Amino acid sequence: MKISKAQQLLLALLAGVVFVFAFAPFKAFPVVFISLGLLFWLWLNCQTKKQAFVIGWLFGLGQFGAGVSWMYVSLSTFGNMAPILAAAAVLILVMGLALFPAIVGYIQSMFGTASTLIRLFFVITPVWVLAEWVREWIFTGLPWLAAGYSQTDNLLVAWAPLGGIYLVSLAVVLLSCGLLLLISKRILPAIISISVVLLASYFISQQQWTTQAGKSLSVKLVQGNVSIWDKWNSAKTNEILDKYISLSQQGEHADLVIWPEAAAPLLLSELPQDFWTQLKQTNNSQAMFGIVERNPATGQFYNSVVSTQAQQSLALYRKIHLVPFGEFLPLKFMLEWLLNYLHIPMSDFSAYEQAQAPIDINGIKAGVSICYEDAFANVIRHSLPQANLLVNVSEDAWFGDSLAPHQRLQMAQMRAIENARSLIRVSNNGLSAVIDHRGEILTIAPQFQATVIQGTVQARSGATPFSLWGHKLVLSILLVMLLLALIINIFLPSKQGK
Repeated sequence: MKISKAQQLLLALLAGVVFVFAFAPFKAFPVVFISLGLLFWLWLNCQTKKQAFVIGWLFGLGQFGAGVSWMYVSLSTFGNMAPILAAAAVLILVMGLALFPAIVGYIQSMFGTASTLIRLFFVITPVWVLAEWVREWIFTGLPWLAAGYSQTDNLLVAWAPLGGIYLVSLAVVLLSCGLLLLISKRILPAIISISVVLLASYFISQQQWTTQAGKSLSVKLVQGNVSIWDKWNSAKTNEILDKYISLSQQGEHADLVIWPEAAAPLLLSELPQDFWTQLKQTNNSQAMFGIVERNPATGQFYNSVVSTQAQQSLALYRKIHLVPFGEFLPLKFMLEWLLNYLHIPMSDFSAYEQAQAPIDINGIKAGVSICYEDAFANVIRHSLPQANLLVNVSEDAWFGDSLAPHQRLQMAQMRAIENARSLIRVSNNGLSAVIDHRGEILTIAPQFQATVIQGTVQARSGATPFSLWGHKLVLSILLVMLLLALIINIFLPSKQGK
């Protein structure tokens, strides 16, 4: 089918926008195959490398323009940035993120003499997934909207315990290629590729990677719904603490009561003794909550989680992967003026760089993370396989009523599946949830309500391949695929399928 260059560009942009509907909160997961299939078809019909680059960039512009639009809310509504500056900042970020699919398009066009099958399965597929992986760590990382996240509730997620989110992305891209071939009436390779992906997914899904550790833990998730504007207002401090104590007394007894990130709006050293007394009397449970901690020796501030222990002592977890501009300022010597302009409270933290053991809760080991650390699979697996379950405390009020809280919950589901561990997620204004080791949401709190939800999580032992190896397996597969493409392109060049 012949279409004009203008139509190609418009289709690329629309395909990127449509891509976002495969993810939470929409979860129209088949859309991801249509979107990627259309993009790959456009690339296969490009005449020049520049055209392939532009098509990929326009796809990325739609993908990230729609998918991370919530950043405007964080910058403008809560970061005090002028609307026009916030819009400009988000646009610049989106344009930068769009370079990833653009570069994929350019690289695949370098194999223009290869057959359609080679370009689809051995060039486009591995380069796309490698680009997602690079996006997780370059410039501190922004791993939003990796293709695999669209499958958290579907068969293809079976690959996650083997190789993590990017092995799921690999399965998504392979299936997209197979469906494109089917539409193009390349029946035999289409049926083979689709069948292999689906059958392998089914057999892998039957595997039990971890076992019950013999204990379960009753938990109470306290969602305070405290306004960002009130949290750091010193006149509201006692009111906020009383609110959390009062909410924690609701419902039935639980082994562990959890509050969200920075729930106590004081430094750990400033919490009064009567607070600890009240907390101890709260259903006689162990408590875990977010707080800011200051190292008196160095003056460094840490975004921390403190947990009361049965021996009347405290256990701590300190955040290691900070949010740029929100929790620390990159290139501070150049950009300190920006921090002063934004007036974001508590935005000068230090990353904790030492190893941290899981926190003990009645003999069960909890691997703790804070806020968007659960978007980074390697951060979560630091506590594995020792941890029997996972806990994440978050502050999603920064995102308002946007896509971000739903996308973050979906990422948390993937972390649970990758490591075959239950995950407890407590957010200030939602979506707080109890997620089992298969990624199923057992109970969830509504957004923008002060509420308490309760549940029971099962401790688990053992390790998934991903918990042990991380991304090594999927990266090895991707590099072998690319190596095969290079060898075939050098020794068996072909214009088949062009």
